[in-house]
Amino acid sequence: MARKKSSGNISRKRESPRKSAYGFYIMSAIAVVLLLAFIFELSYSSSLNLMIRTSSIANPPIRFFVGTQPVNISGIVKVPSNQTFCPENSTIINESNELFSYGYYAELNSNGEFTYSFAQNSSNAYAFATVEKPFSLVSYSSVTVNSSVCAGYPNAKHLLVLKIAAPHKYIGPIYINLYR
Repeated sequence: MARKKSSGNISRKRESPRKSAYGFYIMSAIAVVLLLAFIFELSYSSSLNLMIRTSSIANPPIRFFVGTQPVNISGIVKVPSNQTFCPENSTIINESNELFSYGYYAELNSNGEFTYSFAQNSSNAYAFATVEKPFSLVSYSSVTVNSSVCAGYPNAKHLLVLKIAAPHKYIGPIYINLYR
């Protein structure tokens, strides 16, 4: 009987290294998965931080009337919905921010589309854009033309063109995020 007990102990000892080896492999696999997740998250957050640092918010001073006709409008000028925005220096931007008001308005058809173009002095400027709700971005593209599209800016030959869809009904501004 003594031999049977000792042989039973030997077989148990042989099984325990297998279990610990499987445990080691499982823990190693979990560690590798966690490391890959950490690297992916670090890469994603670095890309996101870069996009945020190189972004700009465009808030053109145009109030939109979508699905409703303006009544008794005075003191603001009607403009076409399709616009090209030229580069501005910091002095013009500061003066504009000090005097900010919706001096212009545009009428849009319900669910209609319009185009905004942002002129740039170099082809590596804005490359991507998003539009805040209730508007939606249909498409965007970078276009280079042969001559300047803005008076006083001879190098404004590069355009980021956004095709935007209007909501069903809306009164107010549009917010656009531009990214380099």
